[in-house]
Amino acid sequence: MATQLEIIANQQRIEHLARNEYDPNDEYSSGHPNALSTGDEEGKGENEGQVGSLTDINTRKESLVRNIYTENNEYGSTHPNALSTGDEKGKGQAQDMGQIGGLTDINVRTDNTGRNLYGPNNEYNSVHPNALSTGDEKGKGQLEDMGEVGGLTDINTRTDNTGRNKFGPDKTYPDF
Repeated sequence: MATQLEIIANQQRIEHLARNEYDPNDEYSSGHPNALSTGDEEGKGENEGQVGSLTDINTRKESLVRNIYTENNEYGSTHPNALSTGDEKGKGQAQDMGQIGGLTDINVRTDNTGRNLYGPNNEYNSVHPNALSTGDEKGKGQLEDMGEVGGLTDINTRTDNTGRNKFGPDKTYPDF
């Protein structure tokens, strides 16, 4: 005797199979025309070198017409448009010591490097005067064990704030 669940399942199965366009005489599989790219909107699987629906194929053809790269002009790591040769397209390094980037990248880097204060003879590091708190605005690091920390504005602001502080070694919080 079938359970209530089995009865409902059999009814549902019949209902759903009635809507299914595939049957034992026309089973859907990876080789079925509706699974293969046959020039319609249904199939996407590879069929005689074609892949995708009609829309996919047409879109690919339109894109390939605009593409400057072909089998005879393939884009790769050695293509002129991949290498930095003084134009905007290439970004990769052409030789061991060659430039990297497009023309704008190179020009901006050259401009920035020209304004940089630091170089091989004046390298920036943790002991450089511009890294240490020496009374100017540049350095922020502590100069000595008990030295100030921060730029001139930091030090002056801290001194001002400390002067207005009601609490100290003799008057601690919460004593007023």
